[in-house]
Amino acid sequence: MFKKPLSNLKTSAPLRSSDRRKLKQRIIETYGVSSEIGDILVPEGLMSQKILTYTNERGVAYSSPDGDPLWFSVGEGEDNPIPTVYTLWKKYDLLPCISSPAAAIPFLIGGVDLTIPGGDPPGIVEIEVAGEAMKGMELKTGADPASVQDLPDADVDKVDGKDIERSDLEAKVGSPPSAAPKTRVQPEAQLSKEEVSDMLHAAVLQAIESTVKSLSPSSFPIPAGTFYSLYILPFRPAFVRQSQVGTVSGNDGNSPTITYPAIDIKHSSYKSLAAFLKDLDKRGILTVKDMKPEPLVLKVSASHSDVTSHKLYTSLRDVHLKEEDEKKRAEEERSRVKEMKVRELWKPDAASGSGRFFSEGGFDTSALYTHTELKATVIKHITTRQLVNVHDRSRVNITQDDLLLGTVARKNESHKNLKSLKLEEVVQRLSEKMEIWHEICAEDKEPVLKKGQLKPISVGVKTSKGARASKGRGESKGTRASKGMRLSKGGRASTFIYGFEPFFIEGEMMAEELRHICAGSTSVSSMPGEGVGLKVLVQGKQINAATEFLLSKGVPNKWIEVTEPEKK
Repeated sequence: MFKKPLSNLKTSAPLRSSDRRKLKQRIIETYGVSSEIGDILVPEGLMSQKILTYTNERGVAYSSPDGDPLWFSVGEGEDNPIPTVYTLWKKYDLLPCISSPAAAIPFLIGGVDLTIPGGDPPGIVEIEVAGEAMKGMELKTGADPASVQDLPDADVDKVDGKDIERSDLEAKVGSPPSAAPKTRVQPEAQLSKEEVSDMLHAAVLQAIESTVKSLSPSSFPIPAGTFYSLYILPFRPAFVRQSQVGTVSGNDGNSPTITYPAIDIKHSSYKSLAAFLKDLDKRGILTVKDMKPEPLVLKVSASHSDVTSHKLYTSLRDVHLKEEDEKKRAEEERSRVKEMKVRELWKPDAASGSGRFFSEGGFDTSALYTHTELKATVIKHITTRQLVNVHDRSRVNITQDDLLLGTVARKNESHKNLKSLKLEEVVQRLSEKMEIWHEICAEDKEPVLKKGQLKPISVGVKTSKGARASKGRGESKGTRASKGMRLSKGGRASTFIYGFEPFFIEGEMMAEELRHICAGSTSVSSMPGEGVGLKVLVQGKQINAATEFLLSKGVPNKWIEVTEPEKK
């Protein structure tokens, strides 16, 4: 929205109620909207923030309680608020809009005059802009006088000497987000006041049939402005058929759809929201009580004939909920980290005696074996040499094979006690005589294959005697990165995590994220010993938070070892 980033931003503060009312009134007067729309565009809890542009012009920015920028004013026009894109999404016809082919935009930015292809001398035409007629706009044309409605029917036109497809030259009106698909619209597609009134009436029936009739009695009464913004505007039809006044039941693909027109009280045959609700009260669809400062909707009649005969259609709310659901699923898919694949491997070792078993048994001595592959190797060996115990087929007769006996026998162990062993014990004893390796595969990371036994990540709670974690400037010896933690008198528990480096997790990153998750102090320090690794400390008992964090990073639950604090 701004050419360059703003500078010298001040702290935002809630806008006082009186200032909010003044801002709302200025917007109503400047943009000609109703009081009900003003409440939507200037919501409760509005925040204000003083800003300074890159040209040192002073201004004020207004944002929603969630931080979305809604309005801003700059320089001498500080009293004239300007809507942001967020506000135009809510009320897209606040500003006049003229559509132009995409290929012409770079030339317009460069200073070229706005023109209509194939026209003659300057002429006065009428263009439908965002639901309002702007008369008296001077457009420079080329050869023959032409209006927007009189554009040629050829499939290709020219803009500044470039061929542009006819579909790009179709005039469009602006559409709000999540309203309707982007389709061609001719200027004559604007709705009459009677058509808008019919669609607002249908929106009320749609809301009652699909949502309002399920509300609890305690939800009533509902202020008119709230009812309008929550149960009328969102339930307008998402798709509108051209040249079919009485049909508002959505798009079935048989009629050409148009971009979303202006369907609100302002463009209806009613003069105000109060008049519209009064008409619904006369029909018996709503029960409305005339109150100050605004009417109240006391109840709805779900059994009214208009409601029961209403055929549900796809509303703006339906489209919005569907898009939100798709967006949520997409975000969940992106945030879902695939679990790391951890493989424990074993390699024959000549020094320990397992190398002889593999070489004389005809097996590969240089391969890395998983537990399943190692078990299959043992089964093949004992089957070939007929070592299976005939009385208990789950046991192996070790003493009948000197090669297997010499491999699985432990140091200083008598062979008399090894007449037979369980198959799993044979595999276990064989793996003890082999080199231990491990491999870790993570998404978007190169697989890591290392010699040595992989240890699980340790997570636990400890209580320092005569020390507790608190905010301060001091750091304990060996601390590499501190997040406001120091030791002081008075025992307090802290959560420790170490052994995470093999799983592609950095200590500083984990400490920073846990500091936000747990809303407490964290620190990163070196473990005793050279090259042992780092230890992260989190203030308080945060075992669950630390475990969930590790799981979210793809660490398998099997490789997280939790030490629960001792209960006194």
